[in-house]
Amino acid sequence: MHASLHSSTHVLNKADKAEAPTLTGRADALQPRALEHLHAWGLSSEFTEEGPISNSTVLFRNGVKLFHDLSSQCDSRYRGFHIITQGQVEKIYIRDLRRHGVLVERGVIAASFKVQDTMGLTLPSWPVSATLRNIHTGRTENVRAKYLVGADGAASATREMLGIPFDGLTTDAYWAIMDCQFKTDFPYILGFSYVLVRFSHEDISADFYKA
Repeated sequence: MHASLHSSTHVLNKADKAEAPTLTGRADALQPRALEHLHAWGLSSEFTEEGPISNSTVLFRNGVKLFHDLSSQCDSRYRGFHIITQGQVEKIYIRDLRRHGVLVERGVIAASFKVQDTMGLTLPSWPVSATLRNIHTGRTENVRAKYLVGADGAASATREMLGIPFDGLTTDAYWAIMDCQFKTDFPYILGFSYVLVRFSHEDISADFYKA
C-alpha cells in the first residue's frame, strides 16, 4: 500500500495493488508498539475490541509443561499483544479512510517516484512526486505528496526503488495459519502456547493461540 499524506496526516491518495481486502490468514496479532502508534491516531480501541489479549506463554515438550508465565513485558501501556487478523486490521483502516472521504484505489501501484533534493535547502511542502499506474488499464496519474509510505512487505518495490538493501537471514521454519473454529479442553488457549513434539528423530513444533 502506498499513501501520500498531508502534514495533518489526512490521506490524499491511497493505492493498493490487491484487488480486494484480505479476508483470512496472514498476520494475526498486533504488538504493543503498533498499538501505541494507533493510540496516537485515535484508533487503538477499535483494534483492541476486535480480539482478546495474549500476555502469557506456555511451553510443552512431549506432553510435559516446562514453562508457564507472563510473556516478556515492555513499558507500553498495552501489555501483551492483541489477537487480530490482517483482514480485521484492513477493515478498520478502510473504515477510517471512509470517515475522511477517501476510497482505496484497487489494482494501483506506485510505478515510480522522485524525492526533491533538499540538501542545504528549505524542505518544500510537497517534496515527493509519484507516478501511480493502474495494473489493468495502464492509466497513469502523477501526484505530489509530503510523504510516501511504502507498506508493501519484505519484497517492497518502494524499498527497491530507493536502493535500500534488505539485510538479514532466511529461515527453514514453516508457518501456517488456520482460520477455523474448534472445541478443545486445552487450558491455555488464550495464551501463547508452544508445543514441541518429537517424531522420527525430528522435532516438530507448533504454536497455538486463539484469534
